[in-house]
Amino acid sequence: MPTQKFGMAKHFLDDGKAVPIKTRPFTIQLTFATSHHTQKVTFGNNTGYKNVKVFAVTAKAAVYSLGIELLKGIKQPLIKRRKYRRQSRNRLRYCEKIF
Repeated sequence: MPTQKFGMAKHFLDDGKAVPIKTRPFTIQLTFATSHHTQKVTFGNNTGYKNVKVFAVTAKAAVYSLGIELLKGIKQPLIKRRKYRRQSRNRLRYCEKIF
């Protein structure tokens, strides 16, 4: 879980009780066993027509949030594709001889 106790994280790194995993965002992994303290996290998503949002929040702060803007003007290429597919399905490939 994210923390605001940066001094504690620095002491863990100096004492060798933690190792850095990533720099952006700065993430560490503890190398010793801890007790099972858990936080209640609520997951939510908002699927709209143009925007999709995903978030995870605790009672005090937001832990994770993500927003995606979907493509605009996708209807026209789909109509064009449908037209060409219908054309190819309805095209006569083999004609019987008329005479």
